[in-house]
Amino acid sequence: MTVSNTGPCGLFRYDVGSGTWWWSDPVYEIHGFTPGEVVPTTELILSHKHPDDAAAAHRTVAAVLARGEDFALWHRVVDARTRVRRVVSVGAGVRDETGVLSEVRGFMIDLTEAQRRSTAREIEEAVRASAESRDEIEQVKGALMALYAVDAEDAFELLRHYSQETNIKVREVARLLSTAVSTDGRLPLEAREVFDRFRDEGS
Repeated sequence: MTVSNTGPCGLFRYDVGSGTWWWSDPVYEIHGFTPGEVVPTTELILSHKHPDDAAAAHRTVAAVLARGEDFALWHRVVDARTRVRRVVSVGAGVRDETGVLSEVRGFMIDLTEAQRRSTAREIEEAVRASAESRDEIEQVKGALMALYAVDAEDAFELLRHYSQETNIKVREVARLLSTAVSTDGRLPLEAREVFDRFRDEGS
């Protein structure tokens, strides 16, 4: 099955007595195989862990198979086609009526596409925010250029000084001041007083 906004989500089961694994079809898919193409084994599972995640995966698998510990492991799978998939595996041991570990059951979700979409959305939002910041900075620079009869470079220097004085990032200063400029065409009086002082110090 596929969980909304994610990739394949499949079940797995390990029988402690026989030492055998069972995968549902999506787990084969996550590993790059067609259902039944390979026989899942502990060695096969570990061989498909990304090298950078292999040590943590080995420790987790060893602990759950030995003691049935609950686990949730974020890691990468390198599938049979060498594609890297970002997955989360969640599971726990199952004990029989005598308290002996008999099975390990869990599920694996492929989050590769979900993460890609999230990253793409974050990049898009960052680009949009950057464009908006540029527009606001240019608007405030224009107001400073007109007010003090300075060029664009000096106007930005005034804006940078104001940012340092108020301990507010330049883009946030520009956003706040551009709102005031858009409202009545002028910089706020308290801001002008600070800019006047910077201008006098630079004269």
